[in-house]
Amino acid sequence: EFLATPVDTRSIEERAAERAADGDADAQSFLGASYYYGDEERGIGVDRARGLDLLTKAADQRNIPALRLLGVLYWQGGIGVQTDLSKATDLFRVAAEQEDVIGQYYLALLLNDNNNPQYTTYEAAKWYQKVADRDGSEYPEEVGEAIFDLVLLGFDKAGYVRQSPEEVTTLLRKASALGNEDARQELTYHCEDHPDACG
Repeated sequence: EFLATPVDTRSIEERAAERAADGDADAQSFLGASYYYGDEERGIGVDRARGLDLLTKAADQRNIPALRLLGVLYWQGGIGVQTDLSKATDLFRVAAEQEDVIGQYYLALLLNDNNNPQYTTYEAAKWYQKVADRDGSEYPEEVGEAIFDLVLLGFDKAGYVRQSPEEVTTLLRKASALGNEDARQELTYHCEDHPDACG
């Protein structure tokens, strides 16, 4: 005799709440964002304290969406969140170390911000390079920006060594191909100054 599997008729939120209570980081991240911003479509009202609590629990488990969202909130300041560049840097670093391209890019931006207590252009260059080494099929805008920012810093992979004109050409061409207008303009000026590197 065939026994039908019972259908779970609970809402997505009810199932996520159960999973979040059991420590599931994805559910905590989903519900945390839903409570922080509110989700009218799902009938979830704004509860910033609950949202931040759930996001923090998810981030403590290295959940990338939670790390990104909390990082942005601490970076830019959000309702109920005091701006804290050092804390934002730490959150993005955890995402970056898991090879998350957005985490790497935001970490590089923050490390290159002289208002940040953790300011270091050397480490910023390292993270910009990690993003620049990607092909850009995912997050082409961020990869293009990272490449352009790396050119502006002027460091090569070894650190405080100036990029050669040929390396700059390669980087600017890649960023231009990814749609970065600043890189496209800079490439024009660069090739006027270094025609041999642009042949």
